[in-house]
Amino acid sequence: MNRTETLKTLNVLAAAALAVYFLAERQWLLYTAFALLLLNLADNPPARWLAAGWMKFAEILGAVNSRIILWLIFFFILTPVAFFYRLFNKQAAAHFTADPGGSLFEDIPADACSKESFEKTW
Repeated sequence: MNRTETLKTLNVLAAAALAVYFLAERQWLLYTAFALLLLNLADNPPARWLAAGWMKFAEILGAVNSRIILWLIFFFILTPVAFFYRLFNKQAAAHFTADPGGSLFEDIPADACSKESFEKTW
């Protein structure tokens, strides 16, 4: 991480500590914010290590959260929608169970395809 990224990361961490301090009124959060701001005064290895460690933690947390959020969306939104679609639209969903061993390909008669039908496909 370069100096600017380190400064940004530690400033955001200090601002977060101050915000939580004002909400929770825990004295150690105020000291943490002050220590992070003091760490920003000079370009030193502990500041870079802390910022790099926080960014690595954020990367791991983002990977885990995205999978959890996608799982929740799938099972609590998409699955009920699909269930109710199949429940209330039996004719539209009949092709899923019509011929389980065969193909879902439908033959189109040759006279239905013309040069004009390919000109405006949408």
